Amino acid sequence: MLLRVSSILNEVGCFMDNRRTHDRLRFEAQCYLKVNDAEMYEVLLDDISLSGALLKVKPKTNFQIGDACELVLSEVSAAFPVKHICKIVRVDSELIAVNFLT
Repeated sequence: MLLRVSSILNEVGCFMDNRRTHDRLRFEAQCYLKVNDAEMYEVLLDDISLSGALLKVKPKTNFQIGDACELVLSEVSAAFPVKHICKIVRVDSELIAVNFLT
């Protein structure tokens, strides 16, 4: 019965298409984003998965889809900072999404 209800709901579009390959973990933390080997920005991590992250940025920050960046998930001055090389894949007014390349 439950399987049939699920099938009907899916046919009429009640379930969202989830194209994500990894589950997201909602996790707010201060981090840093270095874009195109240039300026370092202070950003707020909103959520993270094995393949990328969603970041809150200050309004009117000029990020572009395709920009290469480095996300630092620890203090920049840490002895062994946690870094990911990534690419910006979505830009909204105060949110950007990045995919991890490393």
